Amino acid sequence: MFDTAADDLRSAATSVGGVGIAVAEFTAGRSVWNSRQIASQESAVVVRGAGRDRPGPAAALHLHLEPLTLRQLVVRAAADWVCPSRTPVTSGGGGSDPG
Repeated sequence: MFDTAADDLRSAATSVGGVGIAVAEFTAGRSVWNSRQIASQESAVVVRGAGRDRPGPAAALHLHLEPLTLRQLVVRAAADWVCPSRTPVTSGGGGSDPG
């Protein structure tokens, strides 16, 4: 990641927000770095993949997409480097054990 051009990094991950059911549908089968839910609203950080980052499906689900800043990407990469044993959150449940 640290050898990648800044322009390429800007599209590496996206924040997705909206109604929880729609976010779950959008993130199904995608790599999710983290997610948060408050009442019926949810947001998730999704790693963008080739051909899977088109805004059409998100627009149909009335979701808001926003790329992560370079700072957010670097912080995430540093966290993975410091704590490599963390289990990434994947769509469909789970995540790392907080204990």
